[in-house]
Amino acid sequence: MTPPVDRENRAKETAEGEGPEREGAGARAGIDDAGAGDAGVVELRAHHLLCMLTFAGKGYSPGFVARFEEVAAAINAGAAVKIVDGPDPLCACVIAAEKEPHCFKASVTERDRKAARDVGENLGLTIEAGTVIPLSHTRVDEMRTWFQQGTTRPACAGCEWDTLCARLADGGFEGCRVRGV
Repeated sequence: MTPPVDRENRAKETAEGEGPEREGAGARAGIDDAGAGDAGVVELRAHHLLCMLTFAGKGYSPGFVARFEEVAAAINAGAAVKIVDGPDPLCACVIAAEKEPHCFKASVTERDRKAARDVGENLGLTIEAGTVIPLSHTRVDEMRTWFQQGTTRPACAGCEWDTLCARLADGGFEGCRVRGV
């Protein structure tokens, strides 16, 4: 059970002024709770395939960041990604912290659709719920190249993290956690 959220103090800007940082998003989950550990699989919604490319330890809340660190470690240890429809275990911290979680909004579902389409086209496969994607170091590098080129970025339009992600991509993804195996 997630503890109550201090909603009055939940929204703060990061030091760089890029992307929101929300406080009180719940307890840190174990890797099994984060959707990993079941036969080396991490469950993610489709647009998180893009988010993982630029995850550098910033996020909606300390709980979200801790959970994403676990997901990154699992992927780097060889876990594949299994696509889920709708909110994934990374979303749980945001859902617990927001009165009206953006994870359920049509704009986020559309972001998933665009990410699945564009990443899938580049990988040469149809990405839908249940698709399992192994993430080697080479594949992560390919995905980052597409991200830098803008091929997979239509899903990022309107995202509050876009400025930070663009800066990380322009900087060669320095400090980003997911490497693949």
